[in-house]
Amino acid sequence: MSRRLKIIISFLVILAVLIFYVLAMPYIWPNIAPSIVEADADGDGLTNSQEKSLGTDPSNPDTDNDGIYDGDEIKLGTSPVDYDTDGDGLGDKEEVDLNTNPLDIDSDNDGLQDGYEVKSLGTNPLSKDTDGDKLADNEELTYKTDPLKTDTDDDGCGDYEEIFIRHTDPLVPDVSFMLTIVDSETGYLVKNVKVFVDGKDMGYTTQQGTILLSPVSVGQHRVSIVYAEYGMIDVGYITVERSTSSLQLIVDMPNPKLILSVSVDEWLKWVIPPDEVGQATVTVGNVGNLPSKSTMALVIVYDAETSQVIDHDLIRLGSIAIGENVCQKSKELDTSYWHDEYVFVILFDASEYLKGSDLKDLVSAPGSVLDDVARYIANYLAEHPEIIGKIIGAIIEFFLGA
Repeated sequence: MSRRLKIIISFLVILAVLIFYVLAMPYIWPNIAPSIVEADADGDGLTNSQEKSLGTDPSNPDTDNDGIYDGDEIKLGTSPVDYDTDGDGLGDKEEVDLNTNPLDIDSDNDGLQDGYEVKSLGTNPLSKDTDGDKLADNEELTYKTDPLKTDTDDDGCGDYEEIFIRHTDPLVPDVSFMLTIVDSETGYLVKNVKVFVDGKDMGYTTQQGTILLSPVSVGQHRVSIVYAEYGMIDVGYITVERSTSSLQLIVDMPNPKLILSVSVDEWLKWVIPPDEVGQATVTVGNVGNLPSKSTMALVIVYDAETSQVIDHDLIRLGSIAIGENVCQKSKELDTSYWHDEYVFVILFDASEYLKGSDLKDLVSAPGSVLDDVARYIANYLAEHPEIIGKIIGAIIEFFLGA
């Protein structure tokens, strides 16, 4: 064997012995080499034997590179081989810096993981209610409100109050405004009716047909009213804007709808001259959606030549039910065969929202005599106050304006 080969073999044997002594002897015969077993090569607070049992790297003080030495992690109770022990999206060192619990994914128990709060929402992982509006951070996500603002829509009312007290939309600003309700047919104010907005009871209209609506969210809303004689009515929609201070809603109120027909029989004038008389037959039907109230028909015989009322009669028809036709003859009326006479029939009814166009009917009546008839009606009503009701003004205005 050559000298060189002997030297190489001797070197390898010595090297093998050294490696065995360093790596194996401390664990096979620890009493022989205790200093090596208890050594802390990387200075992380864990001995080599501890590092081996934990699976950490004895040459790296921070095996998982989370910013905390392996030995300190053992003291904290975190895993030295897991960057994020509780798996909440925050590294163990981040949790220490934030004072969150590195062993609890939701330190404040608000239903949101610490990492999601810090990195996505910007909320406080140590507070259930970051903005202090009485809504927990996870509730804010449910209602789509801002967990960093007490009043998401900046309308002066906090999110919690809008959701649980006012029952309004916390994402849309609320305003207060005056709503006036007017009947479309008569132009009358709709008074003393209960108003609902999107099904919410808002109170009653005043004698002026108005109601203060507060609060109402910006946007479109369905309006309903309760009319005592009819029940709940969906009357339309209103559109509310941030600048809205007042609105008018034109509604089609339920009404009686009276249909009038008149026939005049003048045959008596041929039988009993010269005291010629005739007879008017009045038929009134109701095709509306409410019964009429205290319906009366004023029958007038007018002489255009003399501008005088020859005769008149007031027929009391009472309440006319829906779909009912009431037929009644007036008393015999004086007529003149030789003059130009006209028969007028004017209906009166106490129904508040009776359509004005249904309140009159002219039988063979030219426009030239309307003013005279209007004046007669005014005088007649002054003498008979018992028939003055809510609609009298509308009737007189109709004739005077014709």
